Amino acid sequence: MAKTISKNVKKKKISRRSFNRGVILTLATLSAAGAGFYPITSPRASNFLRPPGAVPEAEFLASCIKCGQCVQTCPVEAIELAFLDDGFAVGTAYIDARKQGCDFFL
Repeated sequence: MAKTISKNVKKKKISRRSFNRGVILTLATLSAAGAGFYPITSPRASNFLRPPGAVPEAEFLASCIKCGQCVQTCPVEAIELAFLDDGFAVGTAYIDARKQGCDFFL
């Protein structure tokens, strides 16, 4: 019985090209996944002006569900959503005071 099992098991040879392709794709995937950490360590990550009443940055990133309703309800249209280059902050609300100031007391 042991002979029949060993006959059915064949070693698959992998070419150098397939191996290199797998290594490159793995490294590309890991670097793309790790790219989200860069904006947190960059100085721009802490420069967001959050909407009125927002909690501290770490808690804000954990609690914001990125629904965009704050953008829709802002009466002066001062709130914008972060883009892909903002890493973990993507989709969170911020105010660009140079474009439109927040006039919270209307």
